[in-house]
Amino acid sequence: MSPRVALIHYWLVTIQGGERVLKEVADFFPDASVFTHACVPEVGERLLPGHVITPTWVNRFPKASTAYPALLPLMALALKSIPTSRFDLLVSFESGPAKGVTSPPGTFHACYCHTPMRYIWDLKDEYRHRVPSVLRPLFDLWGMALRSWDRSTARGVDLFVANSRNV
Repeated sequence: MSPRVALIHYWLVTIQGGERVLKEVADFFPDASVFTHACVPEVGERLLPGHVITPTWVNRFPKASTAYPALLPLMALALKSIPTSRFDLLVSFESGPAKGVTSPPGTFHACYCHTPMRYIWDLKDEYRHRVPSVLRPLFDLWGMALRSWDRSTARGVDLFVANSRNV
């Protein structure tokens, strides 16, 4: 019997390097279910033909496929809506919130980490300067909370895979 696999990708709005990695893994698991926060249907169909792609409730927001950076604070919450209990293997793809998916007992969680969320770690000052000055205190609080969440969710991953020593 094949393992029941869920692939959790941060968002599917364009096809870039992270999405190409997802495709390679999805090709290895042709029956895998795919979950994401924001999805452009044409991108999903072109990248992962034959796979069922289920967006979280974040995708219901108007213009979620273009406004997804503003929805980042909600994505950590939305991960809880992914029905992980029916899967044997979770593979999350990280450079946005994906690894925080809840892994039930007995389910193996592997995370392919393209890069940590740079906007809350090493590039936070650069991203902070893009925010209107009146909103920067809110950005700082959000960043502090998200860094704490990021550290705590790392403990729920059984195996990290990265493409470089730096990552």
